[in-house]
Amino acid sequence: MSTDVEQISIWGDKIGPLYFVSAELAIGYWLFAFFSAVGALQWVAARYHLAGLALFDLRQHRRRGYPLGLALVLGGTAFFFLWQWGPIFAPGPAGSELAVLFGASGIAALILTLAGSALLGNLRHPPVKQKVLAELGPLIPVGHAQGRWIEPLPEEQTDAAHSQAPLPALCLLPADRESEVVLAVLGRRLAREGRVLLLIHPDDNAYTFPAALAILPAAVSVLARRPEVDPNRIAVLGEGAGGDLAIRSASTAKDVRAMVAVAPILHEPPVGLGLLHELTFPQAIRWARDTVRAELVKWLDAGTYAAKVPPKPALVIYGSEDRLADRTALASGAGLELRTVAGLGHRYLAGHPAVMSIINDWLKEHL
Repeated sequence: MSTDVEQISIWGDKIGPLYFVSAELAIGYWLFAFFSAVGALQWVAARYHLAGLALFDLRQHRRRGYPLGLALVLGGTAFFFLWQWGPIFAPGPAGSELAVLFGASGIAALILTLAGSALLGNLRHPPVKQKVLAELGPLIPVGHAQGRWIEPLPEEQTDAAHSQAPLPALCLLPADRESEVVLAVLGRRLAREGRVLLLIHPDDNAYTFPAALAILPAAVSVLARRPEVDPNRIAVLGEGAGGDLAIRSASTAKDVRAMVAVAPILHEPPVGLGLLHELTFPQAIRWARDTVRAELVKWLDAGTYAAKVPPKPALVIYGSEDRLADRTALASGAGLELRTVAGLGHRYLAGHPAVMSIINDWLKEHL
């Protein structure tokens, strides 16, 4: 056998040199396999609606994954065959080495896709701004938990905000720190209409079972002490795991007039590719490792206690693309109203303008 074939090495000395593949053929084949794998992943992302694998805005342009994937596969194939037509069909024992290159390029494509999707996801949906909470003022004691008052800004006040007391009031129960900011934005919107709101801070110590069951009674007591609040018109609103807490707490709270749950989880989704429907890979890892939320949802058992919320009015809102909650666990009944908003997912649902309008209009009627 000729020894004139150029030898190259990948991964240092761990795998060893490639004896039968030239440098140009190896690079061309690696690029061909890499772009083909990325294209296949974009096709899969579009077909199965996996946002964590998408290098495009899946929610707005789902069908773009098909032409993008096809273009990457065909483009990589055409590049490789046109550049390396001769060496491709030259006989030689290079099969095992090409298999190694194919596997390495596939792994690299998956890593790039997951990282790229996470980066582009943060650019398209930047993290919620914590400064919103700073504008609300300092934390105050709410039993063993803490919370913040939400007051309308002077330029946001409407005639309803200047209504004579007594005013309706709400306790807001977020799922986590991001949800806390989202509910702060929602709270600002609701405060404009002449409502007093208390936003609970989702501390890990307070959000454990059964300690979390004491949050709503303490919040109701704090709200009722304000002279402008009508103690007979207090409601609770929760998002995500906070929605589970709102359902469980409202099922036994006699001094709560109405309940709103936005995307309550009810049952934890299985850990797997399904999490990538809405989450990037780093977000999915954090979600899967959040044992505090998982334990709280498990012990609250909101799916069972939801039937005990009526006859007080209750509204449950989900996004049609929610893959992080069990949307099938509740059924409409007297006093339990279910609404699904098309095209929306789980995260930041309470902060969407359409959802905020639904909540505001519903509270005008029932609180």
